Amino acid sequence: MYQPHPNSFLPESHTHYDPGRASHSFSCRTKGGDGFCSGAPAGASIRIAATDDQRKAATDLINRMYAWRGYGSDHVIPSSPDHVTFNALFCCQAAGTITLAVDTHNRLAADTLFRDQLDHYRSRTNARICELTKLAFDVPDSSQALLAALFHSVFIYGYRRYRCTDLFIEVNPRHRRFYQAMLGFEAVGEIRHHEGVDAPAQLMHLPISAIRRSIDDLAHGGSSHSVRSLYPFFFRPQEEDDIYSRLDRTELRLGNERFTVADHVPSPSLGRRVPSRPSSLRKIGERPLSQENALRKKTC
Repeated sequence: MYQPHPNSFLPESHTHYDPGRASHSFSCRTKGGDGFCSGAPAGASIRIAATDDQRKAATDLINRMYAWRGYGSDHVIPSSPDHVTFNALFCCQAAGTITLAVDTHNRLAADTLFRDQLDHYRSRTNARICELTKLAFDVPDSSQALLAALFHSVFIYGYRRYRCTDLFIEVNPRHRRFYQAMLGFEAVGEIRHHEGVDAPAQLMHLPISAIRRSIDDLAHGGSSHSVRSLYPFFFRPQEEDDIYSRLDRTELRLGNERFTVADHVPSPSLGRRVPSRPSSLRKIGERPLSQENALRKKTC
């Protein structure tokens, strides 16, 4: 029987999340000559799943994790213009995935239980709601930086491509604390029963403007976030243009390009001061020169 790694994050939740240890459990895997450390595993990268094979890799990961949790193993990621799947790769394998669903005439998955709540936000002026679905994360070592890179990529792409104003996620109430502590989601309305998985469900909401404030605050030396937060591991604001450009090309080129987590330096805060970019990396927008990245070009 499949057993996930001890630090795995399961779809719509996580397995062995220990909030008391989470902020101290990541290991430095990417270091340059001047001591640069992103906290993400070497060989990690983010890519939009734009081909059938890439979507299958994400689906296989989701179903493996869902099945272990008892949620079934026949889940499918919709292949449509209003769904964008992001894969976190570790050593060329899908180690994490999340799908961004954009509100259209097809509605969102959360509308099944929470349409009245979602309609309230839809009715706001210039609102464009989006939903995060199909989260699965399974890596051999704890890596908040890789999980943060995945979420930050979704934020960058969702806002710049679709002008999303509000993010929603439907979770089991037991895992509400994770999304509150890590990203700042807040519960909306009452708990309802999800017939599909025969489990309770809670709708959670996060304004895009709150994400923006958190990133900008940290970029200016702010330290108001909980030590459990993922925001200290987000990329610097000035790197978002390059990240969006690469992700955008990924979708247009059907997955032939991605950006590596080591290409970008997380925002320094909470005592995690990140030294300057190592000499082994070029300027933003160019590929790194490290042997690891040269190897990944050949093997991935």
